[in-house]
Amino acid sequence: MSRKAAPVGSTTTTSAPPPAEGQRIQPMLQQEKEKGANFETIMQAIHKIQAGLDSRDDKLDTLVKKSEIVPVTAIFKQQEQVHNVYLLTYIFSNGHSSDNQRIEELFTKNHQLREQQKGLKENVKVLENRLRAGLCDRCQVTQEVAKKKQHEFMKAHFQGLQHIFILTNELNKLREENKSLKEDLKRLYGPE
Repeated sequence: MSRKAAPVGSTTTTSAPPPAEGQRIQPMLQQEKEKGANFETIMQAIHKIQAGLDSRDDKLDTLVKKSEIVPVTAIFKQQEQVHNVYLLTYIFSNGHSSDNQRIEELFTKNHQLREQQKGLKENVKVLENRLRAGLCDRCQVTQEVAKKKQHEFMKAHFQGLQHIFILTNELNKLREENKSLKEDLKRLYGPE
């Protein structure tokens, strides 16, 4: 042990900085290592959150395509995760200038997700209103065609009734005329 202690003491006096400076550098190096490790864990957390957002986006897209109503809680959870990503990127953008490009990408992705979320909320509102209305596009078209055909039928029926009324009036007039002509014939031929 004494052999190991002697060379260490001799090297610190000749090539290493004085003990006061060495004691200051060690904590600084330790802090830099911890910052790097913390930043890596935070970036991993951001990637996990981003993957979760991507999967939720896919789920929301499939639900909207199937015309199902998306639970509002899923939208709020997504919004909360987007907000968390935004906060994490803001906190660590100040100390790490080399990662500013990645942070800008995350900000733009965050903005895109918010815009997409607004669009999805509007789609959900439209679909809910359609469900409340009760008629789909096909049903509306079918109903309009049925109304149009019913209107045409009623119009034709009304015209038929008008023709029947006119013909019965003419028939009654002809009967009266026939009756009067028969009476005239009886008067002319009757006295003879």
